[in-house]
Formats: sequence, structure tokens, C-alpha cells
Amino acid sequence: MGGGPMSEFVDFSFRRREEEVQRILQEASPVVIWPCDEGVLVIAANKDGRENRIHAIYDRIVCVTLGGFSAGTILWQDAAFRASAEGYQLSKGDVSCRILIKTTSAVLSDSFQNLRRGPAFGAEAIFAEVAADRDDDYLAHVTFNGFVQTFNTAKLFGRIQKKEGGNVKDDGGKATTIAHERLESLWNPELTIRESLAALRGDQAFSAMFDSVRVEAVTLDRRAVRDEKFDKVLKRLTM
Repeated sequence: MGGGPMSEFVDFSFRRREEEVQRILQEASPVVIWPCDEGVLVIAANKDGRENRIHAIYDRIVCVTLGGFSAGTILWQDAAFRASAEGYQLSKGDVSCRILIKTTSAVLSDSFQNLRRGPAFGAEAIFAEVAADRDDDYLAHVTFNGFVQTFNTAKLFGRIQKKEGGNVKDDGGKATTIAHERLESLWNPELTIRESLAALRGDQAFSAMFDSVRVEAVTLDRRAVRDEKFDKVLKRLTM
């Protein structure tokens, strides 16, 4: 026995909702997360020359959003607010990325599942928290429907888009696929932050990313965490 017209309508609504969010995310500018023995390197291409995409929380956790600007702003500000609330109870060095992700996951899940609230957030979030030991780093991707996917190797998010004659070339995602493959080949956790950045900048697969209107890069210094100098963990690089 089928679920009836109402069930079919709900299924259809969720499919349309997912298709619309995926359409927005397909245009997301690329982000690379590169963990290594020295720390974590975060690079984000930015179509906007003014607003940051990489947001620091207590100088040792970063949040990068993908997709719609307004929805992304809500996500990272919500995470920052939760961190501030937790900071009253814990020291800044003890505020866990896992706590922030739990809130972000709930916000995205509710946005996607609650059809009565209008359009879903066309955004996702990536969090990176560096630890004293690389095996304890917490790197996570929170998808548009609230799922949390953790990882411990270099990852590319968003889409690499090359230009021809000043216009963006639609290659059906081929450049992005190549960049994923090259990143898997390039990643070596024993490289220093400087060497890691040089490896990415020197690879043709990432040239379009570094040719963006604006490129942001930050490092999360593992030694500063070991020394409990949490205000020295995050450093912004000049690109």
C-alpha cells in the first residue's frame, strides 16, 4: 500500500528542496583543508573582495561556509554565539568544536526538514580545530541537511571554475574532479605549512582557485596549542 497523495507530496517537496540547495552549492567557491604535522592550513577562494569567508572562533577553531552568503553568515555567527556561551563555563582552550558542530547540525537539519519554514539554507559549513597531536585534530563538514562528516586528510570543497576570455567555463565539473585527484596525490602531512602552500600554488589544477578575486589563507599552529598559547594559534597569511 502506498503512502498516499500527502506522502508523495512530501517526498516531492524534499526532492525539490535538495535540488535547489545542490544548485546553489554547485557554485560554491573552493576551499581546501590541509592537515599536517605542523598544524592545519585552510585556504578559501572568495568572490567578494570585502567579506571574509574564514571565520575564527577563539583563535583556534575556524569555520568556513559554502553556498549562500546570508545563510552562511547565520551559520558561523550562530557557532560563534554558542562558543561565547560555552566560554562562560569553560576556558577558551576547552571550548570544543564538537559542541559548536552539534548546534550547526541542528540548525541545518531543522532548516531542511521543516517544510513550513520556507526555503532551506543554501549553505554548508566546514570546521577545523587543531589539537596538540595531529591524530586528535577535529575536521568536519556539516552538510545542508545536518549530517556531520569527519575527515583527517586534505580535502577540497566547492567547485574549481576556470575562465576563458574572462568568462567562467562550464566544464561539467571536470576541473573539480581533477583537483580532487591532484590533492589526494599532493597531500603529505610531513610537509611544513610553507611547503604545503607552495605545493598547492604550484599545481595547475589549483591555478583557478589562486586566481580568484580574493584568496584567504590561515594556519592553525599546533605548537601554540601544545604550549597553551591559544591566542597565538591562528595566523592569517598574506596571499
